[in-house]
Amino acid sequence: IRMGLNSSMFYIGSAVVMLLIANATHAQINRYLQQGNKFYEQGKYKEATEDYAKALKKDPTNVPGMFNLGNSLYQQKKFDESRQIMANTAKMAKDKGGKGLKATGRVKRNGETADRRQSDEQHGAHSAPPSTPCG
Repeated sequence: IRMGLNSSMFYIGSAVVMLLIANATHAQINRYLQQGNKFYEQGKYKEATEDYAKALKKDPTNVPGMFNLGNSLYQQKKFDESRQIMANTAKMAKDKGGKGLKATGRVKRNGETADRRQSDEQHGAHSAPPSTPCG
């Protein structure tokens, strides 16, 4: 009986530690996204790109982070990189069943208006115009 209790305590302790680590990682991702958004709004697109990339290093499937990275690259006139990130963002959002994206907005690209999806605030995003990032 004693051995079973020790084993149970180990598994419970392990689960608690894993939850704490996951929570800390999520908070760190949100800090990177928020800092990236501050840089973006100040027109510091290179710095914003760096913070969005840090968030994506922690969670490569973070749709708002991907979208924001694509926008910051676009603002730096890195159109090919931006296009690739945006294509990956659309695929990731579709693969997640639209989770992280909702509603339809409008974005101007190369002088043309194109549909885009607004990001879900629950995932660190807001329905901002293309001149500001999600989150």
